[in-house]
Amino acid sequence: MAFLTGKSVGTSKRVFYALIALTLVVFGAFFLVGYHRPYEENPAFSAPALTDALLVFMLLLVFVAVVVTLWSVAKHVRCRSDVGTENLVPVRKTALLIVLCAAVLLFLCVFCRFAFFHTMDVYLPTYLAKEGSFEKSGLRLTVQDPEILRVGKTEMYDNYLKVTVVPGLAGETEMDLAGPDGQEQSCYIFRVDELKTVYDVQTGGFTGDGAVLAALAAFWFLAGGLMLRQYLQTRGPAYYAYSTIYSIGFFIFALATGATMLIVSVLHLTRPEAYSMSSAYGMINGAPMQFMLLTAPLIVVFAAALAVSNVELLRHEKPRVQNLLGLGLSVLLLAGEWIGRRMM
Repeated sequence: MAFLTGKSVGTSKRVFYALIALTLVVFGAFFLVGYHRPYEENPAFSAPALTDALLVFMLLLVFVAVVVTLWSVAKHVRCRSDVGTENLVPVRKTALLIVLCAAVLLFLCVFCRFAFFHTMDVYLPTYLAKEGSFEKSGLRLTVQDPEILRVGKTEMYDNYLKVTVVPGLAGETEMDLAGPDGQEQSCYIFRVDELKTVYDVQTGGFTGDGAVLAALAAFWFLAGGLMLRQYLQTRGPAYYAYSTIYSIGFFIFALATGATMLIVSVLHLTRPEAYSMSSAYGMINGAPMQFMLLTAPLIVVFAAALAVSNVELLRHEKPRVQNLLGLGLSVLLLAGEWIGRRMM
């Protein structure tokens, strides 16, 4: 097992402190400089002057974190011993199995897309639709450019139409719905790419979206199961290793994400007219909050232990920046949980 050299530790500390300082400066400027600037279209709301700067800073942090993480994982894999274990736990085998699961599910998604999904069913909400025959209803669907998209079978139900669309050339076109009096009632926009994948601009749906959701749910359950298996193989002092904490933490995250994706998949596949992809995206965006609720007891216990350990270190040793940061981190963890619950 490789250890960091003194030079590497010093560099990592300086980078860490620089990031903390830069974050404090950016967020401080965001709240102190032009935070209460009125929104032009509605003065009742505020439009902070440095919103764009804050968003760019956050995106840069995410990008750098992803790049560094990938580089770290690649370097770690290259430096592993031939045995591929850490504290007698086969971490390399687990990582390879997770990658294999992702590759197999990705292949299945691509295969199913081109083997079975040549058309796409779209669900168009309209109060003019009633259970019965579309041909006898007087409603008319007109595609602006039939070379891009063609209307196939159309079924009518209460308050929505189920329309099978057939992709053609790549491009964007509109589909207009006219009532019995010939007046246009609704306009729907669709895009078709070079692979003949249809994208519904209104709902965010696309060809084979249900299969993708199901594959994502399967991936998170498989990844979570593999991480739980790795955690259960831990013995003795290895329970206190960072890799062990990572294993059980990743399992809880994967379990929560997999459960969310399973619910999203079932709702979208069984009731696509009422639960579109836009609804699915909304539920997925709310998954982090659900994860916070699930892990709240663990975070509280971890924050309390972190605070106690750093207070003891401050009492028995001279004050160090690391201990003060650890104490501050424990406070931030508890504050984050409290704020998260208040925002729900």
